Amino acid sequence: MGESVAVGVRVRPFNEREKGLNAERCISMDGPRTILTYKEKEHVFTFDESFWSHDGFEEVDEVLVPTAGSRYADQQKVFDTFGRRVLNNAWDGFHCCLFAYGQTGAGKSYSMVGQGKNK
Repeated sequence: MGESVAVGVRVRPFNEREKGLNAERCISMDGPRTILTYKEKEHVFTFDESFWSHDGFEEVDEVLVPTAGSRYADQQKVFDTFGRRVLNNAWDGFHCCLFAYGQTGAGKSYSMVGQGKNK
């Protein structure tokens, strides 16, 4: 059945620049809650879905594969959660839109189409 707006957030792995700068992670997730910690103060946001893709994977033949017991959300998990929902609503005759929004380098393309063999 058609739904109104559903909002999800995904935390991508550090890119090479961030690794080179020894960047520190300031985001954690607990179910649909995303927690941003800045200067020892927590800011909590709740979304329909929160996808953790920062770590919890290993690289096998250039493909990121979730490790046993990890909460890593791969492309398939994101598609199964949002993509299928959008497609099902479209097939049922509802107008649909799936888009990514964020700052340059935030991971929009990473979430929408993947990277390398992780598509």
